[in-house]
Amino acid sequence: MMSSSSLVTITGEWAVGKTRLALRAAVEMSDRYPDGVVPVPLDAVVDGALVPDTVAAALGLPKASSLLGYLSDKKLLLLLDSCEHLAPDCARFVASVLEEAPAVRLLTTSRWPLRLPGEQSFVLQPFAVPAVVDFFAAADLEAVRLFADRAAASAPGFVVNADNWKQVVQLCRALDGSPLAIELAAAWLRILPLEDVVDRMRDRFSLLLQGNNKFAPIRQRSLLASVTWTYELCVAAEKLLWKRLAVFVGTFDLAAAEVVCGGDGLDRAEIAPTLARLVEKSVVSVVDGYYRLSETSREYGLHHLRASGEYRRLAMRHCEYFTRLAGHEERRWRQGRDQAGALARVRDERSNIFAALEFCSSEESQRANGLRLAVSLHFYWLSSHSEVVEGSRWLSYVLAQNPEPGSDRALGLVLAAALTAGQAAAGPASLREAQGWALVNGDDDLLGLVWLVLAVTLSLQGRLIQALGLAVAANECFEATGDLASNLLALSLISEIQTWVGSITAAISTAERALHAQVCRNDDVWAQSYLLLARGTAFARNGDLDNAEADLLRGLHIAHRFGDLRSAAQITERLAWTASDSGSHVWAAELLGVSARIRRDLGTTPVFDIAPIARLRGRYVQRIMHRLGETDYASAFERGVVHEDGIEHALRRGSSQPRRHGGRTAAATPLTGRERQVARLVAKGLTNREVANRLGMAQRTAETHVDRILRKLQLTSRTQLARWLPTSEGD
Repeated sequence: MMSSSSLVTITGEWAVGKTRLALRAAVEMSDRYPDGVVPVPLDAVVDGALVPDTVAAALGLPKASSLLGYLSDKKLLLLLDSCEHLAPDCARFVASVLEEAPAVRLLTTSRWPLRLPGEQSFVLQPFAVPAVVDFFAAADLEAVRLFADRAAASAPGFVVNADNWKQVVQLCRALDGSPLAIELAAAWLRILPLEDVVDRMRDRFSLLLQGNNKFAPIRQRSLLASVTWTYELCVAAEKLLWKRLAVFVGTFDLAAAEVVCGGDGLDRAEIAPTLARLVEKSVVSVVDGYYRLSETSREYGLHHLRASGEYRRLAMRHCEYFTRLAGHEERRWRQGRDQAGALARVRDERSNIFAALEFCSSEESQRANGLRLAVSLHFYWLSSHSEVVEGSRWLSYVLAQNPEPGSDRALGLVLAAALTAGQAAAGPASLREAQGWALVNGDDDLLGLVWLVLAVTLSLQGRLIQALGLAVAANECFEATGDLASNLLALSLISEIQTWVGSITAAISTAERALHAQVCRNDDVWAQSYLLLARGTAFARNGDLDNAEADLLRGLHIAHRFGDLRSAAQITERLAWTASDSGSHVWAAELLGVSARIRRDLGTTPVFDIAPIARLRGRYVQRIMHRLGETDYASAFERGVVHEDGIEHALRRGSSQPRRHGGRTAAATPLTGRERQVARLVAKGLTNREVANRLGMAQRTAETHVDRILRKLQLTSRTQLARWLPTSEGD
């Protein structure tokens, strides 16, 4: 960078290593400057007017008045270290040097840029500490290597190894990858075991209060001193916003900051520019469009927030904001509007939502709000496999705190039973209480949910006829109340049960009715994967392997998009059965391995396989193993298990498989001549508007034709139509 600019500023948060990097860069570039490299530490300078005198002294000049004249014909590098507290004066001095001494280059370090024309800024980030899965990956992390080096110096004989690497990574992540903090923590190994250092990180400022380098600048001798240095350089509005932002956990956006932190001495209009200054000062970072305080910044801010007496008020605002946000996303989910977006938003705000739950649970006056928040997250608990255990834990807790009858409690009881369907002995009792409340209060939507969960439980037990009756009754409730999300789930269960009781035509029709609904016109509806699983299974049981595979692959794509491993585990297994039925036994064994890997990754999260599935699973395994032999079966199965991206692998290979046309054919399909014309154009990729223009019809007429074609062919997408249409149907 120095070759293209006369001024380079290394910026970054406290203790990130700006000085160290600047000195190393200066040494490496020293041969380019015949008149030398001159480091000028400014951290001890308290009066900006003394900046020229400090530089003159570093150059060996008696007074600053001769400085610019001395520099005018020199080719040297000036390294001004720690400019942030003298930024305006440093900027004026640097500007004068650049004007009077064209061959001089300046390298500065500061927590924010000097804002001069032509200045190039290099933002030095802390060490990245991503999630790692083994010791070898951990040993490659720069943060871990630094800790190991400093730890060995403090406690000879200490090494990072296969037994302690997880604790070291945890410690480095808790320290935000800050080199100074890592060095200070490693120094404690002289008197404390690693376990104690990790445990004491809950009070990082006490633990990292004193360093072991008495020759370092005061601001670098402890983590507290380093953070305090930056805090004291902030103006009043920046300090106020910093401490209020500490109420957020993880990331937050501008809208949240304005609502939660605005007012009481900080107008909402001030939030955005003040936040921008905190970003510039490396107090706040920007991550994928969201803002984030490092854990160290947050803990420091929390200390000041609590000391000011504002914590409870800010925590209340924070809780109210994220309760409203969860409620908004719940309504979006129930209406089937961009469910993938609703789920992604809750996942993004997970840390803040959980913090709000913690606060509500700790405040007696907020316990009812805690229950409301927990039940509004029903779609998140149910569709996120990783949160089933967490959801069960939270629901159990908030239900115990809210024993009084009410709609939220009744919904919470149903949700708790749904998360543990077929496992929890308390489920039926909880459902009876919820059903009683729904009947007394005329809540048909809640009654439908009770019956749906009961239907799932009975289907898992093999009581399919009883389960089917309850699922149908539940669906009637959802259709009456307009709960689209629950309606689609009920239809998927009805279709699945219909297949296994022998009503395959009805099963296809049931799933088809849901898949052709307006809400299912794109892949933003979670229940589609279950509907496609149900219809694909029905097609397969009916011998229509092409349509079965097409449905299952699309269902797998949707499950993958939502991160729904439970659905993916079921679909990959059914794909294996379809592959076996078509004679692709090696691919079937590999898919069984993929499904097994997904189930292993699910851990204790239940996969709701209804009773007939378990029986059929054993038959298919025996059949495939018989066709391949035990050795080849085991080899193919293991290939599926070891695939890190098994779902994507199944989608790629499944999409590239040639269609067998073992189901319906074009000749046997009852399309009219006009419908065949429309089908050919759709298969070429034309939109409904383009089809209408090509054939001289209204766009609404073209849409009607496309819907009718898909229904007649029992397809669900234009892509499937393109695959179905034989070559003879082309131009």
